Amino acid sequence: MNMSSPNISIIALLLSVFFAGAYLRGEIAQRREFRAEMKSIKDEHARTMALVDSMNVDYLRRRREFLENSDKLYAQLDTLLDLKISNSRKLESARAAVNNERVLLDNEFSELQDLEREYGVKPADGSN
Repeated sequence: MNMSSPNISIIALLLSVFFAGAYLRGEIAQRREFRAEMKSIKDEHARTMALVDSMNVDYLRRRREFLENSDKLYAQLDTLLDLKISNSRKLESARAAVNNERVLLDNEFSELQDLEREYGVKPADGSN
């Protein structure tokens, strides 16, 4: 048994070296796979961030355009409101002038009727 004991030890040593090598190859392969996955995740993250940045730039551009258009619209609305107020004042003034003229015309018509009754003046065309 003396002789077989060193052989068994050598065989056990060779087996342990074999299994240790297999284990190390497995660990190295796992690390490579892990690194490849990490690189893939980092690349995807970079692409996602580039897309987010692009979307943010587009959003800011559209927001700026919206605000500019809103400012223009409010300026136009202010102009329209000013014109409406001005035109309303002019219309009211014109109505007052028409009413004043109507009152004057009614007074003159009333005076003509009074003259007709008082002096018996008839219109020249023969109508009454």
